[in-house]
Amino acid sequence: MCGAKSVLSANVAVVADVFVSVWMITYNHECYIRRAIESVLEQQTNFDFEIVIGDDFSVDNTRNILLEYRMLYPEKIRLLLHPTNLGMIANQNITFQSCRGKYIAMLEGDDYWVDKMKLQIQTDAMKMYPNCRLSFLLLLENRMVGRYLGTLIGMSWWQ
Repeated sequence: MCGAKSVLSANVAVVADVFVSVWMITYNHECYIRRAIESVLEQQTNFDFEIVIGDDFSVDNTRNILLEYRMLYPEKIRLLLHPTNLGMIANQNITFQSCRGKYIAMLEGDDYWVDKMKLQIQTDAMKMYPNCRLSFLLLLENRMVGRYLGTLIGMSWWQ
């Protein structure tokens, strides 16, 4: 049970034209997975996105939480519920290969996004610079007053 801190694929009815896939892996993240998923669902975008979650045979309540969210958001969430523990790398690879979007955003099951515009900001930047292969956002926070100040985008190009 958590404190206050906040491949068998389920039948899916996911939108066919997915622009961004959110790639998430999880293992025993019962205390964190709700916040991770909610931070993605709160994203404000002008495009369709999916959340592809690979659960590596969690033995806590993670899988039940995932199934709950899948029932609530069948058009957004695709689950890869492995029948045995595959290990992080295999789970990561299988989940990545299941992503269908033009762009892929990574979020670990024990992390969350604070900027509701994260996907829109990064996608707009990637479209503006088609040779860019990787982008990331840096969180700016004033720890003295505990206030979120905004984000900066960083980008990388490869030949």
